[in-house]
Amino acid sequence: MIDIELIKKDLEAVEKLLNKRGEKFDLSMILQHYSAKNQLQVSLDDLKNKKNNISKEIGNLSREVRTLQNLKKNLKASAKKSMVYKLNITKLMRYFLMLFNKYPICQT
Repeated sequence: MIDIELIKKDLEAVEKLLNKRGEKFDLSMILQHYSAKNQLQVSLDDLKNKKNNISKEIGNLSREVRTLQNLKKNLKASAKKSMVYKLNITKLMRYFLMLFNKYPICQT
């Protein structure tokens, strides 16, 4: 096998050596395909990088969603506790009002 670097370095010399074997070789197509392969590899690497970044972002968003769901759950629990406290305070206020009406502190 002929090293591509050798072909890139001295295309004409490699072609001459191969042509001595009795067949005509045009190695310029090999260089064009090699260049196209390299460009495709760069594009592929770029796409892989973008995919990895998107995957990372999805992971971050997923964690944020779980955090928000936990906050929502805690907020609902706090709201329920708040309602219970409000009901208890209302009951206590009614009870104290009833006591004050039953046993007035000062008479006018």
